[in-house]
Amino acid sequence: MLRVLIILAATSVAFGLSAVTPGRAWSDDGNSPSARESASSSTDRANAESDAVPPTDEGRLPQSDNENRRAETFTEIFEADAEHLADRPKAIYISRLELNGVVQGDTAEVTAAVDVELTRATGDWYVLPLGFDQASLLSSRYEGPGDAAPEGAERQGSGQRWVFRGKGRHQLTFQLRVPVRRTATGRQLQLTIPELPNGFRAIANLRVDDARAVRGTAGQGTTISSTNATESKGLSLECEVSGIRWDVSWRIRRDDAPTIGAVTTLLRVTRSSNRLQVSALQECRIAWADVDHLRVRIPEGFEIEAVRQMQSDSSQPLRFEGVSGEPGWIKVSLTDDVQDRVELQWELSRPFPDDGEVIRLDGLEIADAGSQSGSIEIEAIPGYFLDWVNYEDSPVTQVDPPDDRPGAANIAYAFKFSHQPIDLDLRFSQIDAETDGTADYLIRLNEGKADLYAAVQIEVLSGSVDRVELTWPGHREDGWRPARTTIPVHVGEQTSSTEHEAILETGIDDDSQDLLSVRIDEPCTGRLSFLLHFERTSASDADGFAGPLPLLNGVSQRSRTLAVAGPIDFEFDVVGESGPLPAPPADARLAPGFPEEVTEPASSPITLYRIDSPDQTLNIDVTRHQRSIEANVMVAVTDLRPARLRVIQEVAFSVAYGRIESVLFDRPESLSSVINSDSIALGDDYSEIGPRFRLRDGTPLQAEIVEGHLKVNLDEPRHGDFSIFIDYLLPVPGRSDEHTVSFDVPILPSIDAEYGSTVLQIVDEDVLRLDAKETGWQPELTRTSGEAWSTRTPREFVRLSRDESIVNVPQQYTIETAFLRTLIGDEGQTTTYADYDVREAPARLLIMLPQDTGAADFYWNGRKLTSDREVRPYTGEPGQYLLAIEDGELEALSGRLSVRFRSQSHGVLNFISQRTVQFPRFPQRVWIEETIWEIGLPLGHQLFESPDGMVPQYTWERTVAVWMRRPTRAYRDRRANFIASGSGAPPVSQGGNVYAYRAVGSLQAAQFGSMAQTFIVLIGAGVTLLLGFVFGRIPTTRNVFSILVLGFVFSLASLWRLELMQLLLQPALLGLLLALVATTFDTAARRRPRRRLRETPVEPPPSAVGREQRSSVYGSSSAAPRSQAPTAVYQPSAPSESGGAS
Repeated sequence: MLRVLIILAATSVAFGLSAVTPGRAWSDDGNSPSARESASSSTDRANAESDAVPPTDEGRLPQSDNENRRAETFTEIFEADAEHLADRPKAIYISRLELNGVVQGDTAEVTAAVDVELTRATGDWYVLPLGFDQASLLSSRYEGPGDAAPEGAERQGSGQRWVFRGKGRHQLTFQLRVPVRRTATGRQLQLTIPELPNGFRAIANLRVDDARAVRGTAGQGTTISSTNATESKGLSLECEVSGIRWDVSWRIRRDDAPTIGAVTTLLRVTRSSNRLQVSALQECRIAWADVDHLRVRIPEGFEIEAVRQMQSDSSQPLRFEGVSGEPGWIKVSLTDDVQDRVELQWELSRPFPDDGEVIRLDGLEIADAGSQSGSIEIEAIPGYFLDWVNYEDSPVTQVDPPDDRPGAANIAYAFKFSHQPIDLDLRFSQIDAETDGTADYLIRLNEGKADLYAAVQIEVLSGSVDRVELTWPGHREDGWRPARTTIPVHVGEQTSSTEHEAILETGIDDDSQDLLSVRIDEPCTGRLSFLLHFERTSASDADGFAGPLPLLNGVSQRSRTLAVAGPIDFEFDVVGESGPLPAPPADARLAPGFPEEVTEPASSPITLYRIDSPDQTLNIDVTRHQRSIEANVMVAVTDLRPARLRVIQEVAFSVAYGRIESVLFDRPESLSSVINSDSIALGDDYSEIGPRFRLRDGTPLQAEIVEGHLKVNLDEPRHGDFSIFIDYLLPVPGRSDEHTVSFDVPILPSIDAEYGSTVLQIVDEDVLRLDAKETGWQPELTRTSGEAWSTRTPREFVRLSRDESIVNVPQQYTIETAFLRTLIGDEGQTTTYADYDVREAPARLLIMLPQDTGAADFYWNGRKLTSDREVRPYTGEPGQYLLAIEDGELEALSGRLSVRFRSQSHGVLNFISQRTVQFPRFPQRVWIEETIWEIGLPLGHQLFESPDGMVPQYTWERTVAVWMRRPTRAYRDRRANFIASGSGAPPVSQGGNVYAYRAVGSLQAAQFGSMAQTFIVLIGAGVTLLLGFVFGRIPTTRNVFSILVLGFVFSLASLWRLELMQLLLQPALLGLLLALVATTFDTAARRRPRRRLRETPVEPPPSAVGREQRSSVYGSSSAAPRSQAPTAVYQPSAPSESGGAS
């Protein structure tokens, strides 16, 4: 096997060296290869094309296949590295190719003129494939600056391959004979040609001397530029070839075949407006002759709207005319670009038949056609039932409607026919319509003009509707006229509806003067909706409405709504026959369909009413009022900074019968330094006490000082209820040695309206109080934290007291979950991370940390509270902080409060340690629903005593061969959800041994015990090992009673210290194992036997022959001799001949 591998490797190396060694290239004068290489540069040699063939010493073409293969191998190597030579000109290419052929019988005589350009003057031969695979070469002629000859090597199926040398143009002319193939419809010629450079085209002309030859067609890569008839009534084809094959075919006309072959017709019948529409697509196969017109029979009673030729570039309809002497037939003139088929698109129509009228569907028969087949599809016509009459000898048969074509869903009936003529009688019978409808009304009353809108919706349950009638008694006498007579009608749902046109007609005689008729352009089904608009003019400025409303005829009209609109200073009193109209449901909305300029709230207020009886008479009385404004004020104060008080004054306006564009406030003297032109320009910059003005939705408002008054410009003219917020900072006395400081908070009075009530809201009830001298205030219940007081007596200011001597901040809110994490470091330091989910909290939170706490960090929804305004010591006692978590609103706040602090170190954890951890505390009225506590100990310490009153959230889990305490899966999932549910402080990583507990309510402190892991192993294993030695040394302890006593002691200790007993159980098993190993070794040592020397038996000296030998071992009863140490050495004598010893 090794020899085989060596031989294969050597062969591969030799083959590789031969592959990269170029073939021998000799010059014409017989110089050596080295002389040739010195005359020709290495660059030219590297740029040689793959078609270059080196000549022999005598200048002849190489005839050896080995030399050809070496040359090809040499050029393949250069082709693999020729990407950088792509910009050099091609060495040899074809610059012109022209083919001229004449078909005679089953062959074609083709003359091929080929011009070859050779761009290199190296003296090499260049190979050029010329193709012509299918042809036989009759003769060739060459003209050029060098030499040309066929390639010497024989190649199967490669066509003509010629070699050239000499720079310049080489011209070859070939006489070829090409076979002509017979096809089912005519003849075909195919000839492979040489590959041309990009953009070059070969010219190919073919003459067919056969009078029956018609209509040439080209294959792939061949284009027929023109087709002409020859003098011998043959065919002449001029072609351009861009590929590598000249492929052209022509048909041979048969004298017994029709001019037009198969005709396929597809007719679609539908209704369009009041006409019956027939659309047809007709495809005609042209068999042999050139066709410039068709004779077609038109369906009886139909008119031609348009007929078009699909292949034509022109979109104009075709010309047609009647055929004399043939009623019902027309002559359709086709375009000049008719090939082997014609596609015609027909549009025909006739008046839609009356109810029960029978029409005949026939026609579109083409004269002189070989076969005519097709299909008839009739779309569903809403409101009509179709019946047909088919005769026995008729070629028409009914089929199932298609479902695999666009628009096939609307087809109700389908037929097919196998030949012409066809005759199908159709009868359209109208179905009685059943409808249900509603109408919503809007009456708009203005000064001197009134408009009435009726939004009508009709639901057609069966049949179809093309006319809707309404009755409106007395509308002419009251002066109501249609605002427009052309009405758009929407059919279908609002999102996908089609629009039709309708005409509104009014009665012209006494019998029909109360009748309104809406005539639609075509019958419709489904849901119809349209809008009627009537108007009336009057001389009165506040003319009302009296009379009935337009009602639908023949329709079960359900009760709907009436909307009354008018100028803002109008008050309407709408009364029906049974009294005032009731209000609609609270969720009622204005019906769709009314114009936007009417329903826009800014145009005029709209009031909705419910109409229980649409046929009742209504009376709408109009009363005109002057504009009225009512206002109430609420002042909210909060202690934002030590020497500044944030004041938010909300003024609630109620404007009736008019609109206002701005409001004016009287500016007290005490606010002149706070609200002035300079401070207003500062905007939201509270550091410079810049006031801010806005609406309830936060829209900012512009304000200015006009003649000493504060003018607030609204964003738009407003009416109804709206509120303006004025937010500013008021300087107040700072902190002093006295605990209580009183000051006045001025109220901006409105000049437009006197305040009906004044509400004071104190957000910081822990610091701010309503002064005891204030009278006339009533306490109010608030949804948020703080105090609220109200009074109906106008006030110019309110006096407050600032008291910072309160120790217990009266706060009341809820903490859903308190998540506490305590980390004990290796040096004994304690770090606590506390997260609280706070709900409905005030803007100020009081929190009390343990007294031994160092620096603390506070976060609210992930944002760190850093400034003195947000975090400040509350009292002189350490650890008490007042946190400002407001976000600019006075509503109750909800979010996540996070606290990070570190307590003073209590020393490194010993072998046994007892620790107490203190947690943040809140005021008594703060309710904590649930507390979760995690404690993390260093890796070398285990928890052996759990805190009282808490439920462990861990279980014992096995890890390889050791059982450890790990948090439960449910707790881990809940912990992950808690961390991901809110934006708390940055997450913390916990290492070491982690234990989790859960408690209901708050947790102020927790006591636990820890034990060093080495000490746990020492105690557990040592006690068990000691008991093992006791059982091994004292036999009286080895009984069942001792085991029962040990079990009882373990169970009794577990009643008080279960965690410790579970913790010592695994080391105890280790000690038990050690005791068993020790006992095994001890027992083995006791049972080992004493070693004895092994005796070697020695034969005694021989005695006389025949003498009985006796044992020399004393005390043995056995006859066999026993070995013993010899006492003398005996030298036996040589045996005698008798076999005895001498």
